[in-house]
Amino acid sequence: MVRELRLDSFYARLRAAAAASAADASSPLLILPSAADADALCALKVLTHVLSADSIRFSIYPVASAAAAASLLASFSASQPLCLLLINWGAHRDLRAVLPPAATAFVVDSHRPIHLHNLSAANDRVVVLFTTDDEHTADLSYDFDVSSLADASDLSAQGEADDHLRVAEEDEDSDASDSDSDGEGGRRKRRRLSDDAEANGDPERLFGKLRREYYRLGTFHGKPSGCLMYELAHALRKNTNELLWLACVSLTDQFVHERITNERYQAAVMELEQHINGSGNLDPSGVGAVVTLKDGTKIRAPEASRIAYEDEPRLMLLREWSLFDSMLCSSYVATKLKTWSDNGLKKLKLLLARMGFPLADCQKRFQYMSMEVKRKMRDEFDRFLPEYGLTEFYYRSFLRVHGYRSKVSAADVVYGVTALLESLNAESKDSKGSFMIRLTEKL
Repeated sequence: MVRELRLDSFYARLRAAAAASAADASSPLLILPSAADADALCALKVLTHVLSADSIRFSIYPVASAAAAASLLASFSASQPLCLLLINWGAHRDLRAVLPPAATAFVVDSHRPIHLHNLSAANDRVVVLFTTDDEHTADLSYDFDVSSLADASDLSAQGEADDHLRVAEEDEDSDASDSDSDGEGGRRKRRRLSDDAEANGDPERLFGKLRREYYRLGTFHGKPSGCLMYELAHALRKNTNELLWLACVSLTDQFVHERITNERYQAAVMELEQHINGSGNLDPSGVGAVVTLKDGTKIRAPEASRIAYEDEPRLMLLREWSLFDSMLCSSYVATKLKTWSDNGLKKLKLLLARMGFPLADCQKRFQYMSMEVKRKMRDEFDRFLPEYGLTEFYYRSFLRVHGYRSKVSAADVVYGVTALLESLNAESKDSKGSFMIRLTEKL
């Protein structure tokens, strides 16, 4: 693997590889995005904008599963040079085993951990985008150099290393069973033997230990792929307001699906707010510019489209549903009140009554609710919800404002796109791929 720490150098390598593939085999850049989440969709939309601006030919083949990806890659000729771009999948898999012999893969994936074979310097067929900022803001930090660990694993002798690792794990399991009978003395003996092995500099045993620690920390997510691609567009001076909105949706996708911590989300929100303020979206009055008509009348004309940010309640599709249905289906509220049960439903109705919200009004569509109820919602939520453990009910979110029309929340876009992607069953993989392409064009 060639781990690229900078977005511009990653894109330069991608562009050069795509040009070489087109010149040698008349093959366009093959983009294989994951068809499982909104983040991949946003990253695809941003990246295709950048590629089109540079006149780079590409073809899109959405993949719904690892089996579908392997089947697609197997359909290409083994001798044909290919340049592949994988979006939101592939980093945690051994790409050596699935790539055609003459293929080079570029990976933009937020899933962690990255497979050690993809990180090895001996694997020059895989280029993974793993920025320095992404490494520093990871949820889980390692006590060792991951690159050195990956380089220490000889790809040609990996079978022997795996055999040794399996034997070492079996030895540890037998030691663990012996310790049940030997008690504390057995545990001290096992710990002493392990320390002696490391002190004697046994490289295979040390590699096995660090490898287990690397994967044992579990799975997590890095920076959203859509945000990384927007930073690339911004660095290349190809950014637009549309692409900035896609970055906001990507970040929100990770937040609403709890793939990112609150601290990292707040830090990413601050970065996007700076981009929003610097892109001509800042309009404190919210009414746009002043326009003078032919008769001299001056009116306020709203912006055709702009991005705003404000505190939003953790309620699913509030602007599309009623307040009651939104609270009933919200994962944040439902898990606290257990709204799927009769007792939880009673708690929800009691909460609305305590806040002074008429049940009939709450069951109306939100846009038709009483303005008095809407005005005091924030104060009443802050007053009563902490009693039910809902202490972080409001969060910083992004809105898309289209003139005088209603606002569109980034969270609502995530819920809608995710529902559309998940609604297609696994049997219709071809229709799912074509549907994702059409959805990308409309996003």
